[in-house]
Parts: sequence; structure tokens; C-alpha cells
Amino acid sequence: MSLKKWDNVDWPLVERRVFRYQRRIYEASKSGDTHVVKGLQKKIISSVDSKLLVVKQVIIQHRKKCSRGGLYANSKDKLKLASRLRINNRLSLQRKNKVPNTKIKSEAHLILELLEEETKQGLCLLALEPEWEGRIIQRCYGIRPGRWRQDAVEAIYSYSIKTLPFQRFHTLFVKVQNKKSLKDTDIKKLLDKLETLSIIRNQLYFWLSLKHIQRRQIENEVNDVKFDIKERCSIFNFLFNVALEGLTEDVKNKIDPTKLQLESFNVQMNSLCIIRYSDEIIFLHEDVELVKKAGEIVEKWLQESCILTISKKVISSSNKGFDFLKYQFLTVVKNGTIKLKISPTKEAQIQILSDIREIIKRNKAASSYKLILLLTPKILTWGNYYRYCECTNTFRKISHYTLQKLRAWAFRRDNRNGRKNVKERYFPSNREYTFEGKHYQDNWILNGYNVEGNGVIDKVWLPNLSWIQRKRWVEVIKSKSVYDGDHHYWNYRTFYYRVNYN
Repeated sequence: MSLKKWDNVDWPLVERRVFRYQRRIYEASKSGDTHVVKGLQKKIISSVDSKLLVVKQVIIQHRKKCSRGGLYANSKDKLKLASRLRINNRLSLQRKNKVPNTKIKSEAHLILELLEEETKQGLCLLALEPEWEGRIIQRCYGIRPGRWRQDAVEAIYSYSIKTLPFQRFHTLFVKVQNKKSLKDTDIKKLLDKLETLSIIRNQLYFWLSLKHIQRRQIENEVNDVKFDIKERCSIFNFLFNVALEGLTEDVKNKIDPTKLQLESFNVQMNSLCIIRYSDEIIFLHEDVELVKKAGEIVEKWLQESCILTISKKVISSSNKGFDFLKYQFLTVVKNGTIKLKISPTKEAQIQILSDIREIIKRNKAASSYKLILLLTPKILTWGNYYRYCECTNTFRKISHYTLQKLRAWAFRRDNRNGRKNVKERYFPSNREYTFEGKHYQDNWILNGYNVEGNGVIDKVWLPNLSWIQRKRWVEVIKSKSVYDGDHHYWNYRTFYYRVNYN
């Protein structure tokens, strides 16, 4: 593998070598061999393949920022970044030369620092994530490779199938967040729980230290460069999962009905179901007293064992409905049987209509071609996310409101040629459209065209949200991991996700 040019790197070979290390770390972690795990982690953080892969991922993720600042535009700069990548317990960029005071150059300087720090975070993540994949419980879905929101929603539905034939259930929704100020004792407690290499531990301590966080927050406000903690390659997402690890086992061990001998807990049918996605945790059980007891244990656990705190806590019943991951869950009686109805929340519906209205409002003078290009990804992304629930009526309603806004936009643009002519111009009649392999005929579909430089006419039309058909999500096998080597299964899952969601 030649390293003289970035384009000459054999990326499939690099990915196979890195995955080979990660799979060995995962298998050693499952077997409890900590010495092998740490030895392999030392190799992976010093591997040339790991550094090249991390640099590639970070540059692709921030390609807009790189192109705007003219950073890492050639092979030499990319290879130089990979060659100097080290976990060194300090900022990646510490230069003594003065930075110009112009806003553009100071922002470019900060973006450069951001990219170099995220490469270090990605390198740490390559070593730590496989180890904790062998430890994390099966019903943890958030911020894990190969787990998506739909898997958590499907897990709730699977629980309801076993519960609802007998009686409705109660829920406890808990949302956690980081503490505003992190003390050294809290950080050390988290790092002791991590039990990793000293070089990684020191680097994580530096990232989590209070002075570093305060300095970065000030820079963010001055330079208006946002550091999104939800980004995939951020090490803070991984630490969030590590901080919450052990919570569900502790709750289950203390309040499992099969182990308690309390008269108020007379429901012995099913054990407590706990589902966690990122910072949102939901507890499901038939007994409301048991659910309340779980809330008390969670509060006590977070005070003693974590650097996190509760930001929201809601106890509700499936009769009245509850929200989770922007889905609404409600038990209804249909054909004499109790079923769980899953639908988009009202807040999500209001949000998509607000976004559509804002796009139309900002593009009053734009062509229909440009407006369609702006609205299509917004509508399809929202529809594909909610297509795995009872969405038919909701999609029809959102589609109707969207049409009313588009009609008002079209008639406002041209009030001289008559409404019939304007309608036929923007919403041609008697046209057929093909969407997801099915043919539709609709007289109220927004059309647009653009004449390219070579004279070719590019015609586009806005898909109707109601055309997105409802589907059933296949939940991931809980015991599987992306590091177990089952490429056939995970290739199918990735293909299934891309086809049905994107």
C-alpha cells in the first residue's frame, strides 16, 4: 500500500485490517480476557490503518467545513494529518505563532483544531467501542452501531403483544443529561468504570475537564461553530453509554417481581422491561407501584454512580398514551381486542408543517423547480421515519395541509392569468407518476423544470406524502453485534435500512 498519494490507499484492505483488530477485541471482551483487550487496543491506536481510516471518516463528515476553509484539499495534507495523529493528552493544535484577527481565518483555525481533535476521538473510539459492545446490555439501542430508533420502537411493540391480552401497562419515561459542572471526582469515577489504558484515560480526562469544556464553549459562542454532541464520531456519545451502563441491571435486581415479596406488587406475570435509547430510558410494567419504585431507584443510582442527572421524569399509562422517540403509544380497543397504536406525535406533525411553511415562505420568488428540490428531502425523510407505524391517516392529513400551502404559493405568484391557467402550469392534470414501483394519477402534484446548459430539460415533481406505504420494521437480533463477524447479516441490515429509510 503506497502512502505517497491519498488516492492510492487500498481502503477495502484498510477497513479489513482495522475490523480484524476490532473483532478480536470484541471476542476477548466477551470472554473476559482484559489483558488481551488492552494489548490489542495498544496496537489499534498506533496502527497506520486506523489513523488513515479515522482521518478519512472525519474529513468526509466535515467536508463542508473543509471546503469552506480550504483545509485538507490535497493528498499531502491528509497524509500529514494521519502521520502526526497521536493520543498525547493535550490539544491537537498548540501553535505559538499568532493567529490573524480576521473572522474568516480565526474560524478556519478553530475548524482545523476541531478536525484534529475529532480524529483523536475517532481513534479512541475504534479501540473502546468493540470492548464495550461485549458488555452493553441487549436492550440498549442508542448510539450503538447497527441499532436504530425503529428497533427500540419495535421492542416496545413486542412487549405489548405479550402484555395487552391480559391487561394494560404503565410506563416510566426518564430523560437524563450531563451535569452542568463536572468535578474531578465525578470524572475519575467514570474513568474508573471505563478501566482502559492509561494513555486513553489521560486523554479522556483532559477532554472532560471543566476548564477545557468552558474554553470550548466560549470559542463556540465567539466563532459560531457548533460542536454537536450527537455526532456519530464523538467520544462523548460513547462515554454517555458507559455512564449509564449497569443502571438497568441494578433496577431489575432490586425490583424484579419474582424476587420481591411485597403484597402491593401482586403482578407476577412479566418482569420489568427496560429499553434505553441514548439519553432516553423507558420502563414498562403492569404494576404502577413497581414503575414508581423503579423511578426512585434510578434517581438514587444517578446520584451515587454517575455524572448524569435527570432532566425529565414522567409516569403514564398506556390508556392515556405516552411518547418515546417522537412516537406516540396508545392502547385502543379494536374488534374486541386491546392493541397498541403507534403513531407520530402531535409535536412532530406540527414541526414538519412548520418546516414546510418556512421553506415556502423563504422561497416566495423561487422557481417551482428549486422549491421541489428543497421540499422533497424534507418530506421523504420525515415520511420514511414514520412509515413503520399507523401513519396512513396522518400522512393524508399532512399531505392535504401541504397542498393548501403550495396552492396558496402558486396563486400568489401569478394573479393575472386566471386560477385555471395557473393551476395547469404548476399542477398539470391527467399525469401519471411512478413512486416506489407503483403508479399514481393525481391532478394536484407540483411540477417544475429547469433548462440545463446543454439544452436538456430536467423535469421534477414533488412526491405526495400519502404515497409512502406503511411497512413493518424487523427488529435487530439482540444478541448480535457488528463486531461478531457475521457480515451476511449486517450487510442485509444495512441494505434493509438504506432501502426502507433513506
